[in-house]
Amino acid sequence: MMNDIYTAKQMVSMLPDAYVKNIYSNNYKLFEVFASEFQKLYQTQLKVRQFRSVDEANGKTLDLIGANYNVSRGTMNDELYRPMVKAAIARMWCDGTFNSVLELLALTLNTDVKNVSLAEDYERAGGSTAMVTIASTPTDALNAVGMTVNEYGQIVQNILPIGIGLTLTAFEGTFSYATKNYASGTYTPELSETEGFANDNQTIGGTLSGVITKE
Repeated sequence: MMNDIYTAKQMVSMLPDAYVKNIYSNNYKLFEVFASEFQKLYQTQLKVRQFRSVDEANGKTLDLIGANYNVSRGTMNDELYRPMVKAAIARMWCDGTFNSVLELLALTLNTDVKNVSLAEDYERAGGSTAMVTIASTPTDALNAVGMTVNEYGQIVQNILPIGIGLTLTAFEGTFSYATKNYASGTYTPELSETEGFANDNQTIGGTLSGVITKE
């Protein structure tokens, strides 16, 4: 393995004992030159290996991976385009079961599978087409990449088996204004971990609602 022999000391140690191996020898100095080039090759090899991964690739390299699965970037940045590519790849491995769809959705968004759930929608199916609705949404994962709920709905629809439809789905946010306690005359804080206004760093605060509609 290249990473096992990229130092001059490691390389010269493999010579037979008949050769001089100390750091002042010409042999050692020669291997020092080789070692620096091997190090560059090894780093290049690592980068190529990393860029084969959708999670590590960026820019034009990510475009090439997406093109292999007919996913056009459009105006999307890497953070938003990456889940779209992963969804296209995931669809190839989906066996159509609920569990596999949930696992692939979680993998696509880099979130825990417990944060994703779907439910059958018998009311809107009407007996003709199988329909599902999104029961819970990984809002933190969506916010991390700047994904809208409609874009998330597109990913879900792409992973669902052919013939399974996605119904209009509404997500309730947690944002609310301060309320007055009339008995004490005080107000609940407008800044909180899960509701109210965000702080300056946008690390706390409520979330807004959203609706997945058909484009």
